[in-house]
Order: sequence, then C-alpha cells, then structure tokens
Amino acid sequence: MNQKYSPALVCGFGAAVLMTLPGLKSFSCCLIVPFAAGLSLYFEQRLHGVSVISMSKGAFWGLITGLFAGMFGSVLETLMTFLLKSNDFVMALPEMEKALRELKIPISIDESIKLFRQMANKIRVTGFSFTYTAVMFFSNLFTDALFGLIGGLIGSSYLNKRNIEKSEDKQ
Repeated sequence: MNQKYSPALVCGFGAAVLMTLPGLKSFSCCLIVPFAAGLSLYFEQRLHGVSVISMSKGAFWGLITGLFAGMFGSVLETLMTFLLKSNDFVMALPEMEKALRELKIPISIDESIKLFRQMANKIRVTGFSFTYTAVMFFSNLFTDALFGLIGGLIGSSYLNKRNIEKSEDKQ
C-alpha cells in the first residue's frame, strides 16, 4: 500500500471519529479539523525528516486531511443515522420550522419545510434519506476542506517557527 498520504488519512479519520461524538460535534470545523491538519503535517515532518515545510505543502496537507475528515465524517454520520434512525437534523426540525416561519420571508417557505419533513420522515422510517446524505456529504467536504486548509497553513507556520527556535537553541 502506498503510504504517501497515511498521515492525512489517519488524522482525517481521527477527526471524523471525534466529529461524531455529541459533545465535540460543535467544535469540529473550527478546532478539530484544523488541529488534525496540523497534526498530519507534524507526522509528515517526522516520517520524512523534513525541517522546513513550505506554505504550499502545508496547504496541500491541510486540504487532504480536511477532505478525508469530511468524507469519513459523512460516512460515520450516515451509519449512525441509519442505526439510530435519528440525528441532529430530525431532532432540530421543529425549532427550524418555527425559526423559518418567524423570518417572514416574502417567498413561500412551505415547499422547503415540506422537503425537510420528507427527509426527516425517511430518516425516522428507514434511517436513510438520499437528499439529506448528499447535502451533508458535500457540506462536510467543503467546510472540512476549507478549515483543514487553514489548519495546514497555521500548522506549517507553527512547525517552521518551532524548528527555527530549536536550531537557535542548539547554537
């Protein structure tokens, strides 16, 4: 097996597992994914003995880690939804309907609410809604890739600074 992308794969999977935990789910995009991207850079640095990581390499590793996290996170959330026949979307639907009605948008929101109810009903009955899964998959892929990219840039900057400080301490 080609182990070139194994740091991103391992850290992306670890982030995905943490993203499925109820208490940590709300921190997934802003903390977990960027941290996983930085950690994958650290592992990449340790595996290949590189002392300086370019910003483009940091961005690349962050992006790949975020894509893996989004992909694995979507698969795990779909599996949990299938097994439990419920998820955050189903539980939050009544409040979401209430909030949409209070917005008093000039266009009719009845069709949107009807679609949301159909998705929630399919999840309650079968544990799966293709529409919900597709929207969740692309949403997770986009946001996790974006925050992974940011984490990769921050991680490469941090690791380079740390390596400079270490080399100055040795002198």
